[in-house]
Amino acid sequence: MSREREEELRARARKKSRAKKAAKRRRKKFILMFSVEAILLMVVLLCVFVLGKFDQIQKPDFKKEDIETNSLAAEVEEKLEGYTTYALFGVDARDNKTLDKGTHGDVVMIASINNATKEVRLASIYRDTYLCISKDGKKYGKMTTSYYNGGAQNAIETLNKNFDLQITDYVTFNWAAVATAINDLGGVTVDVPESMFKDNMINGYITFTVDATGIGSHHLKGPGEQLLDGIQAVSYCRIRYISGNDYGRTERQREVVEKMLQKAKSADVGTLNSIVNHVFPQIATNLELPTIISLAADAGKFSMGATAGFPTDENRGNATINKGAMVVPATLEETAKELHMFLYDNADYEPSSTVKAISKVIESDSGVH
Repeated sequence: MSREREEELRARARKKSRAKKAAKRRRKKFILMFSVEAILLMVVLLCVFVLGKFDQIQKPDFKKEDIETNSLAAEVEEKLEGYTTYALFGVDARDNKTLDKGTHGDVVMIASINNATKEVRLASIYRDTYLCISKDGKKYGKMTTSYYNGGAQNAIETLNKNFDLQITDYVTFNWAAVATAINDLGGVTVDVPESMFKDNMINGYITFTVDATGIGSHHLKGPGEQLLDGIQAVSYCRIRYISGNDYGRTERQREVVEKMLQKAKSADVGTLNSIVNHVFPQIATNLELPTIISLAADAGKFSMGATAGFPTDENRGNATINKGAMVVPATLEETAKELHMFLYDNADYEPSSTVKAISKVIESDSGVH
């Protein structure tokens, strides 16, 4: 083959290679543009869908700006700005009409979301924790009573006042909402301990919860790891009278919430549609529509971090006050420090004068130091 012929063939090969690379770049650009357009379309459809369901949610009769918070040091406020914090309340209401005053807050959780990493941490405040539970600072009692007396606003302010938090957003749900959501997600797998079958306790809870909610279920046959439906999972969360008492119960509640969030992250559109349809009428919240849409759109970005109950084992005691069995922070100052470290990684937090004053009253009332 002549030298001229070889050069011609090489030139053709280079030209063909450049053409292939150009075509590949065009395909990538088209795929990228299609992907962006598809994502934008999904976001638009999500907004339209949630907007159509938003009016089913129960709204509070108070404004966010009405919620009181303590006066905090500038460095504490700056640290809090890096997180979004929500209060989650589970109430013992038998219907959807009583999600505010007049029902006890059996589940009290604080969810912190790191705005940069999207890590979610869950802290439970034990329902029987002895705290200042009134706006004027004169009444002390159980955390659960705070919700009963003043509804969501009073419960949020109780958390803010006692722990130097700045929560303004909340969601309240009843047990029927939890059971329904779990059913829509296809159940959750947990390890049911043998102690729950003493005197057939868990099956008694299942029967009671079926009667209270009208949602069907069936009894469990024995202990061990197994897939639970919504009613069974709620019963698993509600049992107090086994080893661990309320401390164990709140740990199981956080376990189930974590498993629900994990399943929701990978749920398809049809499943999420069912949850919205079934659960929205059974919750109360002051979250605004843009916030709900933003949370839904970012669902896949969230990662579940640590969960814990407060007051911790190391900093709590027990006391009978006004004939009521109380879980007592020992002390409230130390509990607030632990909570800020857990939720916000703030090792430098110093309690406000309000928390210090409440802490002294709790010590005086309970004798626990």
